[in-house]
Amino acid sequence: MDNLNLCLVEGYLAANPVIRYVSGGIAVCNFSVAINKTRGKGDEAKKEVSFFDVTTWAKLAETCEKFLSKGSHVLVSGYLRQSRWQDKNGASRFSVNIEGREIKFLSPKTEKKAA
Repeated sequence: MDNLNLCLVEGYLAANPVIRYVSGGIAVCNFSVAINKTRGKGDEAKKEVSFFDVTTWAKLAETCEKFLSKGSHVLVSGYLRQSRWQDKNGASRFSVNIEGREIKFLSPKTEKKAA
C-alpha cells in the first residue's frame, strides 16, 4: 500500500516556465512558484518567501508553457518527489520538487505572444 503524498501550494511564478522534450517527444515543463508568508503581527511582522520547483508533463506541460509567465498566479496540486545523486566530488546531494498533476490558473488566462 502506498503512503499519502499530496502537495497543494498557491503562489506566483518566479520566472517564465521552461519546456523541453524527452525521448518519445514527451513534453516536460519546469517552473518555480514563490509562496509568500507573513509571520508575527503589527510591528513584529516579517515577510518570508519560499520557492518551490514544479515539474509538469505531457499536455499539461505544453499548456503551462503556453499560458504561464513570470508573475502568473497559480494553484498547484501534485506530490513531492525527491531525487538523490552524487556530485562530481562524490558528495551525496538531493532535491525535492513538486510533480504537478493539476494547475489552476488564477491569473486572467492570456496566451503568451511569440517573440
